[in-house]
Amino acid sequence: MKVSPVLRVSQATLALSAIALAVFYLWDLLSLRLQHQPTWCIDHYGTPTRFDYLLPGNAERLGAGVTDFWGWLPPGVSCTFTDVVTKESETVAPAAERSYVVVFLVVLILVSSAGVLFAGRKRV
Repeated sequence: MKVSPVLRVSQATLALSAIALAVFYLWDLLSLRLQHQPTWCIDHYGTPTRFDYLLPGNAERLGAGVTDFWGWLPPGVSCTFTDVVTKESETVAPAAERSYVVVFLVVLILVSSAGVLFAGRKRV
């Protein structure tokens, strides 16, 4: 039985885009498990400009913690930075460009799934 080239391309595209989407969502979470949350937040997002008045002498006043482990759009971890004394806080999320990549990968998965369904049917 001969397999259609459209079916092969659709299957390969479906597999690659699903793997890429899974890796995209899990990358930050896997790296977070290896570090203390405040360190991870500062390493990934830096210190928000709102708290420039604390640096460098009073940097220990700034606390950071993960507030959203599984942001969907954009995917990734969000962090909240807080001045321990004044209780001012700011939440920093991943860049919006990550949303475009996720939407592209989801569309690619849907299109390639349709290709697998229609190309995989036996012709009568």
